[in-house]
Amino acid sequence: MQIEVQTQGLNLPDDLRCRVISKLRGALKRVEAKVRDVRVKLTEGSSRRTGKQIHCHVQVRLADLRSVVIQDGRAQLEAAIDSTAERLRRTLTWAVLRKRPTAKRAAAISPRTPRHYVPALDVSCSA
Repeated sequence: MQIEVQTQGLNLPDDLRCRVISKLRGALKRVEAKVRDVRVKLTEGSSRRTGKQIHCHVQVRLADLRSVVIQDGRAQLEAAIDSTAERLRRTLTWAVLRKRPTAKRAAAISPRTPRHYVPALDVSCSA
């Protein structure tokens, strides 16, 4: 999975760039196998009502050629990154679960194991 970070009107130090990448990797950990690439665009904007804001625009291209876009704007850069990563995690988890067949989706959402179920022991291990 490749993550590309672009900025417009912002000076993004390397430590913040690494924070953006690590936050997104954490958010995408569960669906990493389905993700082809990620593009992040951080811009600075302002309006009369909200004042200065940092906008975070994330586009994720999935292996099945679908694309998911999340946008958020906050006053601080870290807050914009955190909220966008959390929304991305929720949205992609839902999108990947929705793509599964119904029986697997039901099992992934609320797995039920019979009360008499005992997991098999691995006897090939040596002590």
